[in-house]
Amino acid sequence: LADWGVIPLNPTLYAEYKATDGAYGSDVWEAKLLLGNDLAPRLHWALNAAYERECSRGLETEISVSQGLSYSVVDQKLSAGVEMQYKHQDSSGHSTPENLFQIGPSIQYNPTRNAWINLVVLGGCTGASPAVESFIVVGYNFGRGTAGRTLSRPISAPR
Repeated sequence: LADWGVIPLNPTLYAEYKATDGAYGSDVWEAKLLLGNDLAPRLHWALNAAYERECSRGLETEISVSQGLSYSVVDQKLSAGVEMQYKHQDSSGHSTPENLFQIGPSIQYNPTRNAWINLVVLGGCTGASPAVESFIVVGYNFGRGTAGRTLSRPISAPR
């Protein structure tokens, strides 16, 4: 909604419509609110809240919240932290919705000023959650430079 640091928590709004051909699934629409901020020098926080809804078939609805907290171990190069993810999944054909909660460590390495490699390993805390779920994200910013802004952010942080 504005440049970084202008509005508290740096809100970002995101909406998406995913169309399918119908044979392999349902069209889906999704809305997200992304928040992120530096809590202190070298300490970063982010939260993503999302609502996703199928337009046909099972009419599945998913509400999710992911959150991360990280500390810059080596400024602009290496950060470590913890992330969590909660999902509430409900399908019109199922009698009981599923609640999934996962938490685990994260690490981010910035090999160059505009590149990053993230690793998160989440452990399941509820019966419906996978025992372990891992993410590797490799990214590169082709746009303007990031001078004056720390690259070390939780994976769930807006970019």
